[in-house]
Parts: sequence; structure tokens; C-alpha cells
Amino acid sequence: MEVRELAESCRLTGRPEPRIAPHPTTGPTRPAATSRREPAAPSPRERKLLRLWARGYTDQRAARELEVSLRTVRRMSASLMERYGVHSRFQVGGLAHQRGWISLEDLF
Repeated sequence: MEVRELAESCRLTGRPEPRIAPHPTTGPTRPAATSRREPAAPSPRERKLLRLWARGYTDQRAARELEVSLRTVRRMSASLMERYGVHSRFQVGGLAHQRGWISLEDLF
């Protein structure tokens, strides 16, 4: 097995160790189909929150603008970060811009 094939096998399984078939002549196995799907795009209210963050709004100010509680904004924030596998509002904003959910025009 070539190094490239071994690395690809590790990448596909998401594990640091290779996933090798029980019989050496059959080559690496493909991981079973997983239920990992592309996370859903943000809801309209979440998009509005993303635009407010992009404009520099604090959670408290965004809550007033969205007419929800501060706790709701913080839950939305945690939900967005978990859904997209990031650890900060900044990363969510970068992802939102990259995927076209917010644009530079949303900043003004």
C-alpha cells in the first residue's frame, strides 16, 4: 500500500490509524456511510444575528435589536458554534461570509 493510499484511508475514517481490510490483498476498506451531512444553513433570525455581529453588536445590543432575551442570543450563539464546529463568534462570521450567508453590504 502506498503512503498516499494509507493517508487517504486515515482521512476518510477520521481516525489517526489506518483502517485496513482483514485480508491483505483486498486493500483498504472504505468507511461505512456516515450520517454526517452538511449542517443546515442558518435560519433567517440566525442570519440577522450574524449580520449584527458583523456590525460589531454585543450580544446584549443584538438581543434588543432582535427583540429576544440575552439568554436566547447566547443560546443561538452556542447553537451556531456547535452546528458548524467552531469555537468563536469570529469563526462563525468567517464561515458565514465564506458561504455567502452574509456579505460586505451587510456591514453597512
